[in-house]
This record gives sequence, structure tokens and C-alpha cells, in this order.
Amino acid sequence: MVESLGDKMNIKIGLAGNPNCGKTTLFNLLTGSNQYVGNWSGVTVERKEGILKNHNNITITDLPGIYSLSPYSPEEVVARNYLVNEKPNVIINIVDGTKLERNLYLTLQLMEIGVPIVVAINMMDVVRKNGGKIYIEKLSKMLGVQVVEISALKNLGIDNLISKTIQVANNKTSPPIFMKYNSNIENTLQFIESKINNNSTKEKSRYYSVKIFEKDKYILNSLNLNLETINKINSKINSCEELYNDESVALIINERYKFVEVLLSNCYSGCSKSCDSSNKVDNILLGKYTAIPIFILIIFLIYHISVSLVGNLTSDFITSVIFDDFLSNSIKTFLTTINCSNILISLICDGIINGVGSVIAFVPELIALFFFLGILEDIGYMSRIAFIMDKLFRKFGLSGKSIIPLLISSGCGVPAIMSTKTIENKKQKIITVITTTNVPCSAKLQIIALISSRIFSNNFLVAPIIYFSSIIFVLISSLILSNLIIITTTDSPFIMEIPNYHLPSLSTICSHLFQRIKAFLIKAGTVLVVACIIIWLLSNFGFANGKFTYLNGENQNNSLMCYFSASISNVFYPLGFNNWQCIGATFSGVFAKENIVSSLNVFLNSNETIKSILPTYSSSISFLVFNLLNSPCIASIIAMKKELVSRKLFIFALLYQNIFAYIISLIIYQLIGFFIGEVQLNIFTIISIFFVGIIINILLKKNILKFRRFCSVY
Repeated sequence: MVESLGDKMNIKIGLAGNPNCGKTTLFNLLTGSNQYVGNWSGVTVERKEGILKNHNNITITDLPGIYSLSPYSPEEVVARNYLVNEKPNVIINIVDGTKLERNLYLTLQLMEIGVPIVVAINMMDVVRKNGGKIYIEKLSKMLGVQVVEISALKNLGIDNLISKTIQVANNKTSPPIFMKYNSNIENTLQFIESKINNNSTKEKSRYYSVKIFEKDKYILNSLNLNLETINKINSKINSCEELYNDESVALIINERYKFVEVLLSNCYSGCSKSCDSSNKVDNILLGKYTAIPIFILIIFLIYHISVSLVGNLTSDFITSVIFDDFLSNSIKTFLTTINCSNILISLICDGIINGVGSVIAFVPELIALFFFLGILEDIGYMSRIAFIMDKLFRKFGLSGKSIIPLLISSGCGVPAIMSTKTIENKKQKIITVITTTNVPCSAKLQIIALISSRIFSNNFLVAPIIYFSSIIFVLISSLILSNLIIITTTDSPFIMEIPNYHLPSLSTICSHLFQRIKAFLIKAGTVLVVACIIIWLLSNFGFANGKFTYLNGENQNNSLMCYFSASISNVFYPLGFNNWQCIGATFSGVFAKENIVSSLNVFLNSNETIKSILPTYSSSISFLVFNLLNSPCIASIIAMKKELVSRKLFIFALLYQNIFAYIISLIIYQLIGFFIGEVQLNIFTIISIFFVGIIINILLKKNILKFRRFCSVY
């Protein structure tokens, strides 16, 4: 029955709803793996499209989560543009059944667009569990649209939703349904409709008239009305505002919420229980004295399990057994039997296989890390972290919303930088863009794991300490930047949806996990392979006996990479890693941070280890911190350039990131090394003490006028 209905025509479905209403879970359920992920035209807001399972003629677009159709954010702009301009055949409006009042407000706006709509009340299992009851038929009758109850998490009611949606899409004769405002507002809306009605606006005349009543400049400009008509419309709107002594947009909002109250009083009966399970949990997780310690404990456990436990069990096995003993030796034997040249054998085995293999060895750790972060995101804990951090972050020039890019950055810096679009305050956004890649991403996690396993004998404290240290560096850097960057902004309130806690969806977590690991492996198979070839060539070709030649893996001190690194080794001498292997690996990280681990693996001879080039604890930590804090990979740099827009600001950001990384690494090597007896007192130790004094001064003072004048980027 469902399939025959869907075969009549090509159908476009728009999936719309508030953030955290279960929209993405439903989208994954409807489309499975038949998805395309891109960006909306002109912005970096993610666009997801997919084909409905078993219905190749039905395309579903997962719109960004929005609260209204007023274009206050990029998400709301692209959602509105799609619904108004791209004309889907039907809208599925996902409504969180546990938050009907706020969700139905968007429903009333969607109905005014004039596109057929099906309302899917999600999380009905939770509503019933809490003792609530929604009268679906009554709600459908009062709204004048199809209403279906579902549970996306438990895959309940989905077939009925698909069937109803296709029926509505095929029933083109159904007149548009919308709520009625009070008589004075309705008279004004009808007057506006009569002035703007033409062939291009007829279908959406109700929507346009309401938006003009709200004094939406975007809509007004798009209609190209003459000045006389605009004056008449404004006069009518002003009369209505004077009658109620309120702004027109406030009048519309009040009327909508009054109608929602009527809907709830007739169609919903809630439980009388005063205690809600989510509130009970929040009393502990968001408690004044428990929130931060619990957050630290959770992150500590995630990194301990991912890096120490999973890493110990898998990375050495993958590197030694699979890549070295089996793959590399097998391919080397095969290439030798077919008489391949030593150069080609070394390139493939020592360059590509060893280089890529050393990175692939960390995939199990990434899977564990992304899996646990996915659980935190899916159960609703991530958004609570933003609120926990808001008060602290504002003291350092950031917003609570900055925690979202910082958490995303633990996966990849590119989407983290792109996600800063949600930060309305321009100055806070710029600071977040510059500092967010200080948090170890999946590629940098490999550097942490390498140093932890080779230098610190897999001490379980290393990875969590590095993660929390990166947050401290972000805060210090943000406070410095808030004094260096002169941008006059008004402080905006922090508003974010806090969903109820619920059980995680394994399918959703695995879907996101698959996409992240897939992207990582694609990078390993493309960018990383090319980088390994380049690095192998630079480290295996050079000058010997006065001529340019292949070094055959011997005397790499004569290699091109060694010559280049030696020419700038004095720059890195104060940081404790001025050997050519560490410098070359650091520069290879510009392509991709994964290259640092693979490069070291290519550079080291069979009789060399990481400890031989980073012999002390202070030099190891310095090398690690410098590569965590300096400029990110080329993909993140491109994303950073796009978000910062200003060329001057972009150049400043790159210079600042590397100077900050250098100073912090200098302080770490010189002072830690001095206190544990690895470094003798020298001029650089004194300079590092001077820098510590400057940083303390910045932390204690908010106005540094001389720095502002010197480092102003505008």
C-alpha cells in the first residue's frame, strides 16, 4: 500500500523541528545509509539529504534544528529558504512530545507556509512513561493536519508516518490550514494580503502577510512593493500596535502561545508527579559542587579507556604483527622475487606501509573515543556541559557555546571551526576559531599516544592530563586574545536547548562513528600516502661524496630533510628538540597532523627509537605541546580562513598560534627541565621566566593598552 502510493510521483520531503527533538534519529531511520552530506549554498551549515528506504522516488532533506522561521541564525535562514523557495511536497514536523508547548510554536509557523504538513509526535514512549497522555485525534482535528505518534528511538509508528506522509503529498487539492488570530490582527493580515497578492505570492500569501506584519525586512525587500503600498501597510500595522500598546512581532508571539495553551488544555493531560527523572539526574550532574568534578572524571575515564586500555591492547599488535611482520615482509618478499629495484621496495615498505601503518594502528583508539563521545552527545550530556562552562568561559572572553567547538575539535578541527557560526558575539567567535584547534583532535591523539607509550611507559595519567591542559591553554590564550583583539560588541545571552536524558541510540552512534572513521581512513589513503611518499623521498635522497644520490636508508644525516631541518635547528634549540627528525616531523604536520607520527616512523633507523631523539621528559613534553598548540593541518587552516573572512585577521591568527605554541613549549622545556634537573640554568630559562611573568600579568589584568596598540588587527 505504502509503496504504490509513493510510486505515483517524485516526492520531496522536508524534515523540520526544534533542536534535540529526535529529527536526526528519525532521518537515519528513514534513509539508512542512503545519505548525502554537503553544505547549504553560501554557508557552511551542514545539508543532509537521503532517499527513503524502498522508495527511490522520495527524497528527504534533514533541515537544521530551529525554534522559529525568523532568520536570526544561519540555520534558521537555510531552513526558511528551503521551505519557502525549494517547495517540498510535504513537511514532516517532528515534535518532542515531552516539550509540546515550545515545539508546537514552530508547528503553527510551518502551517502558515502553505506546504502540506504531517506532525510526528516523537518520544511517545517517554510521555507515557512519565504518566502523560496526548489525544492524537483531537490534536489533529484542532490543527487541521495529520498527526502521527512515533518513537524514533524505538522504531515505533514509522510505517504509519511514511504512509500518512505519502498520502498528504499526493493529495494536492487539500487547502492550506493555519491558525486564526484575534479579529483586529486578522483584519490587518487580510489587508496586507490584498496588497501583496499576485501570482508569485498567492500560494504563500498567509506566510508573507504574517511576516510583513512582524516587520520582517527580508520578506518585505523580496516582494519589491512600491513605496505607496509599503506606507499603507505600515500605517495599518502601526494602528494595530497602538491599539494593543505592543510591538507587532510580540502580538503574533502572544497569539500563537495562547493558541498552543488551548491545544494543550484540550489535547494533553500531564502527570502530577513533581519529580522528573532528568531533573533528578541534573541535581547531581549539574550541582554547584559536583558538575566540574564529574565532567573531569568522565573525560578522564574516556581518555584512559581509549588511549591506555584500548591503545595498549591494539596499537603495538597492529604495527608490529599486521604491518611489520605480515604486510611489510610479505610485500617485500614479493617485490624481491619479481626483481623490483631497492628504491621501489624501500618506498613501498619503509615509506608508505610503515608510515600509513603507524597511523592506522591508532584507529581502535579513535573508535573507542568517538564511541564514548557519541554516547555523551546522544544522551543529552553535551549541551549541559555548555551550561556548566558558560560562567567560567565568559571570564576568559569566550561563550558557553564555545565548549561545543572545543568538544567537536576532539574529533576534527574542520567541523569544530565551522560550528563557531552558532556564536553570535563576533569577538567570542574569532577567539574560539583561533583557539579551538588547541584541543587534541583525532590526529593529535596519535601524538599523545605515541609519547605516552614510548616515553612515559603508557602511564594512564598522561592522556587525560594533556587533554585538560589543552583546555587551560585555551583559556589562557583566549584571555590574551580578548586583550589583543579590539572589537566592540554587546554581550548576548546564552540560550541553548537542554534535552531530557534518554537512552542512547546505538544505530545513531554507530552511524556517526562510521562517518568519522571513514573520513579518517580516506585521509589516510589519500593525503597521508602522498605525504609519506614526499617525506620518504626527502629523507632518502641527498648528497653523498659530493653528488646527489639515493642514500639506501643509510646515513640519513645527508638527506634533503636533514639539510633543511639543520638550517633552522637553532630556532628549536631552546625548546629541546633541535634534531632533524623532530623538526622534519613537525613541518610534515602542516599537511595533516597524522604525518607527525608516520614521519617519525619513516625517519628513524632500525637502531633508533623515539627515546633516542627525545631523550628527556621535558623535551618530550615540549615537542608534544608545540605540535598540539601550533597551527592546525591545512584543511583546518582553510576552514579558519573562511570563518575569519578578514585576510589581516587570518594572518594574525596563524602568527599568533605559532608564537603562542613556541612560548608555551619554551616555558615547559626550560622550567620543567630546570626543576627536574634535565636543563642547566641559561639565558633561555631566564627568558621563559620573563614570559611566565607576562602571562601572569595578562591573567590578572584585563586591559593591556600597549599590547592592543601593537597587535591590533583592525
